Amino acid sequence: MYSCRATLLSASCAFAAFTCPPVLFAGEENGTVDAPSATVSINAARVPGPVNPLVFGHGNLEAADTRRIHGGATRTRLLRTGDGVWDERAARPSPDFMSHARDSGVKALRYPGGCLVHNFDWRKTVGPREQRGDWQFGLDDFLAICRELDAEPIITVSDYVLPAEEMPRHAAELVEYLNAPATPAYPWAMKRAGWGHPEPYGVRYFELGNESDHGNHAVQPRRQFTPATYARYAIDCAAAMRAIDPSVRIGIVTVPGPGDNPRSAWNREVVRVAGAAADFVILHFYAPALNRDLPVQPADMLMRACMAVGDQIGHRIQEYKAMIRDECGRDLPVAITEFNAGFVQPAGGSDPTPWRLSYGAALQCADLYRVFLKPENTVLMSSYWQFYNGYWGMLQVREQPDGSVLKERRPAYELIRLWGQHFGETLVDVTVAGPRADFDVAGWRGVAEARGIEYRPRRTLRTVPLAGLLKSVSGPGYSSRISPDGSVIVFDLKDFSGEAHPVMATIPLATLGTAEDVGYRLTYECQYHRTPGSGKRAERLGLTLADTRDEFSDTSRRTIPGAESRGAWSPLQGELVPRTDSEGIDLRVSLVSDAGGSADNPDGAAPHRLNGKLQFRLLELEVVTREIAPATELVTASSSLSADGRKLYVVVFNKSPDQSIATTFDIRGFVPAGTARYWEVNGPSLASVTGVREVVSGAELTLQGATLLHTLPAHSMTAIELDAR
Repeated sequence: MYSCRATLLSASCAFAAFTCPPVLFAGEENGTVDAPSATVSINAARVPGPVNPLVFGHGNLEAADTRRIHGGATRTRLLRTGDGVWDERAARPSPDFMSHARDSGVKALRYPGGCLVHNFDWRKTVGPREQRGDWQFGLDDFLAICRELDAEPIITVSDYVLPAEEMPRHAAELVEYLNAPATPAYPWAMKRAGWGHPEPYGVRYFELGNESDHGNHAVQPRRQFTPATYARYAIDCAAAMRAIDPSVRIGIVTVPGPGDNPRSAWNREVVRVAGAAADFVILHFYAPALNRDLPVQPADMLMRACMAVGDQIGHRIQEYKAMIRDECGRDLPVAITEFNAGFVQPAGGSDPTPWRLSYGAALQCADLYRVFLKPENTVLMSSYWQFYNGYWGMLQVREQPDGSVLKERRPAYELIRLWGQHFGETLVDVTVAGPRADFDVAGWRGVAEARGIEYRPRRTLRTVPLAGLLKSVSGPGYSSRISPDGSVIVFDLKDFSGEAHPVMATIPLATLGTAEDVGYRLTYECQYHRTPGSGKRAERLGLTLADTRDEFSDTSRRTIPGAESRGAWSPLQGELVPRTDSEGIDLRVSLVSDAGGSADNPDGAAPHRLNGKLQFRLLELEVVTREIAPATELVTASSSLSADGRKLYVVVFNKSPDQSIATTFDIRGFVPAGTARYWEVNGPSLASVTGVREVVSGAELTLQGATLLHTLPAHSMTAIELDAR
């Protein structure tokens, strides 16, 4: 549950908490009330380093084939217009897109777009427009937009469009087309020149694949790297690309998610084997990770989780950096080429609120730029997922059936725009003393429990052997068998329908060792082959950890679904935070098919029946210490100077959902004029999806010498500009 207990960091802090039943603030017992307060101390004479403009690369685009990746069909709009960034009729960048990109300060653009790269053949996107079919927005058009915006292009190289042995040449020819001189030694560069661009583009940054651990979705033929085969792909592609242009900088991928398991098997092996070939390591952060149709969650729970994420990601970046050093023996910067709150909710699900578009999710993401700017985190670049249109887009521009155009600026745009318009070129030192709030839910959807002032990272205490504990199970429509050495479990499904969760092993507390401040983390590989002709419905297959005494209740179990979509051996993992009085856990298989009368079967006819072979291997159960983060800082800030040092910028957040916080800004190393100006973005509540806007635009504030007093409204982002005297 959530705690209203406050953490005091200075004499001025008073008590603070997220929304709970009435919270007592200092002085309330004797009839007076002191509002919470904070002090932001800025020392402009201390300069940690320059502002990295690539942190503001929030230009994630989608401009490739969705077929069998996001649904079964090709959305030609993405091929023809980059989902709206390209004006196909005029063969030019969309004026609306360009205006908003400039207004929000886009410094980098990423192409061709996340998982769509799995089946992306860049060669289809170049050449005369009349010969490109639906690919009317292509590679050269993307680079034209980058050039016009003065934005850094980030190119993601396909991982699965061709057999692995053909990918190094494919990647090298891409670099040749982009960066080689137009001479006979480089035929693709000669083509580029013949098509109107004789000079090389000089693209610097390339990602090798995108979230490659999960394979190419439903694209045929099915392809999926293991950590070893991905590392081989990365090493060979990097060598081939550098043979064309030694100056390119190349990144390798890790497993996406909330970032709470940086030392996963994939991450360790990929970095250990391919780290020497890489210039940076790619991280994708999605937390909280609410990525399926769960029972409706309380809005305050979701929003408190969002507010807790910021500095937890900062701590996790440091854990990734430690893993990189341990595995490849050197430091590498990280590129956070996708991040957002991980709310993925199916259409027609139990909760109709699109939490990914909420103000709380947006405020979380805006605050993360502060974390990514810190020099100690060595973030090479970052990019909010996603900028223009799409499921997550902070801007939505859609032509309606009547020919009109609907334009919508979502909360994230309003906040990120403040960063783009009111921040400088040189970071300066800033510290905050203010109220904090506990998050007393252990490991909730990738968000760590937050209390106290110290960070306790996750560590593995022991590995529990499972082979000798496993037993075969059977029931109506299913039966299992175990290999003699206990390493592989095979389930045969024959006309299975309904739901079953049989116990395959029971692990007593004496074997686990403890249930205090730990989690039980299960990792495994799985694959599922449907019997041809059996079709596909809303099935959910996987393994589950559950408390032995709870008869499979929702409160003490952790199901790890996803096996139903794994056509080749693929890793999955999940973690159960046990009850403190746990006597042990059960390992169950979870078999779920849709029932008659479901959304897929509305007439209530015979339920869908599963037929096929489900396999599990490499099961590993670890007892790990729980990650515990410091209590959430409710006031956070970042500060910078203009290039000439004559203007000081401060960006500050109040992440309390319901309390204004009186804030003192103490300025050193910079002599301000007598007044400052400020801009503020706010909305009705953290849970709001609409109504978020810039509510203050350049209003004046009066200083008292080098001190500024200003009350930060609840759930607000404020940008302050001070001119030098």
